[in-house]
Amino acid sequence: MVKLGKLIKPDVADTTTRMIIDVFSFEFSSLSWSVLPQVVEFTVENSVLGEGGFRKAYKARSNTAGFVGKDWVIKRYLEKTVSEVTNDLGQSMEEQTKKVIQMHHLSKNFADQLSKTVKQKNICDTFGPVMQFQIVHFGKIQGTGECVTIEPHIKGKFVKYVNNTGELCVPTSHLLGQKAECLVHFSYEKSNCQLMVLDLQGSGHQLFDPEVASEKLVGEEKEFMFCAGNLSTEAIKTFVSNHKCNKFCQLVGLNSIA
Repeated sequence: MVKLGKLIKPDVADTTTRMIIDVFSFEFSSLSWSVLPQVVEFTVENSVLGEGGFRKAYKARSNTAGFVGKDWVIKRYLEKTVSEVTNDLGQSMEEQTKKVIQMHHLSKNFADQLSKTVKQKNICDTFGPVMQFQIVHFGKIQGTGECVTIEPHIKGKFVKYVNNTGELCVPTSHLLGQKAECLVHFSYEKSNCQLMVLDLQGSGHQLFDPEVASEKLVGEEKEFMFCAGNLSTEAIKTFVSNHKCNKFCQLVGLNSIA
């Protein structure tokens, strides 16, 4: 108690950084973004948890309501990604990051639909757990305005099942790889062949950081569709040429796309 009589100072050897982040939510049912953010304080580890082609990931914790009691991952864009998005795609980082969240919600919706289909067909015991996505948040760091994504930390060994190029990353005998292929196939059929959820990766049945390949790369208003990893028809063609319907595709009743 006596220590409280002195100013509590941060540990000079602290390996974390405190960030105040404005967190915005996306409502999939109404396709709308929140106007007012929730202000969340995070304690972010300075060491990099992982790095991909577009972003670096950092582990974080928070004592703010709604975020307390969990490990989180905050993903920040690489400088080259910022340059590619702003110069090549002509989008702001806020536009790009919000589209990442929207794309994630779309991918999650397909996974949820697949789970519902498995239950409706009464094949839960035969199919087993369905691959799922967690909710991801869009945030802007106060002071700098840097755009980030915030998602629950997934423990376990990381495996990439399907690349954003449409190529398969594990042997066709790989059980989780088969379920990943089934989800890709399911998304393609459910969207009437307009798009395909790719870049499936994660730990076990928990997936993160998907990409969407769309038949149309540019929309009616000349806007680049989805995100920087959208390889469009080339990725779709590659997956279709490599995919052979497995037992999970057959259980769900998917049509052949070969």
